Amino acid sequence: MHGQSSLLSVVRATPKTIHIFFLLFLVMFVTGCKYRMVYNTLPYWSKYLLADYVPMTGAQEARFSRDFQAFHDWHRKNELPNILALLSDLRQNSTEPLNYNAVARYNDRINERILATLKGLTPTLSHLFSTLSDEQVAYLMKKVKEDVAESRERRAGRSESEAINHWSSKMEKQAKFWLNDIDDRQQRLFREIAGYYLEMLPLFEGVTDSRLSGLESLLATRKEPGLQVRLNRYFDELVLLKFEDKKALQLYFVRRNEVLLRMDKHLSLQQRQTFREHLASLSSDINKLIND
Repeated sequence: MHGQSSLLSVVRATPKTIHIFFLLFLVMFVTGCKYRMVYNTLPYWSKYLLADYVPMTGAQEARFSRDFQAFHDWHRKNELPNILALLSDLRQNSTEPLNYNAVARYNDRINERILATLKGLTPTLSHLFSTLSDEQVAYLMKKVKEDVAESRERRAGRSESEAINHWSSKMEKQAKFWLNDIDDRQQRLFREIAGYYLEMLPLFEGVTDSRLSGLESLLATRKEPGLQVRLNRYFDELVLLKFEDKKALQLYFVRRNEVLLRMDKHLSLQQRQTFREHLASLSSDINKLIND
């Protein structure tokens, strides 16, 4: 969600190697809470977003619309208050620099909210997946793999310097949304995080391949009992990056969080005030959504 500290914004802005279509659109769903019209009309246009990956029959589309509306009602009632509480807590604690444990804890809480939203959608996706034909599954996997290949092709076309510039500029843009401006020292810290990500890229690409295989296995067993359980387990692995090389990933998170900690300690009073004003505005928007 956009409701994270300026330093935690970098966590979510750091390039991802997860390209599964429904995660992307759900993360966008969570981060889009600020825009009331988008949120309120999501049940209408979600099926059109999904159609690029799963051309549905009339019956599938009608069932998906009903199921998604139920999910949307659940999310407004149950998840938006949780997101609002997280924002309020963050605003209260952002007057002074966070310590390392707080940085890690807020990142975990953000992941919890994303995961809760995904799992809230599990019944909708389970119903849809269980009705897909072999042709629809083949089309879905083809589109997802094309997205992954296209993303990798873009990355392969960049030199190391270009890649760092690309990723750091994306993080700077995100930070400027929250802080209005950043200084030279903060720019250097963004480049440091981008460098860490570049070092870990082969590992993350391996994770992507593993998750693609997992999705294929999930869809291959879509007619078997327990699909919702398997889908929830898949979401756990997807969001929490559960995979065999845990030590390498832990090292990356430690290095990244240490940079974020340094960045937070060097925020100016004006930057903190600007950030808190954005949080207050976002909280107001979400509160209105809850009561719409």
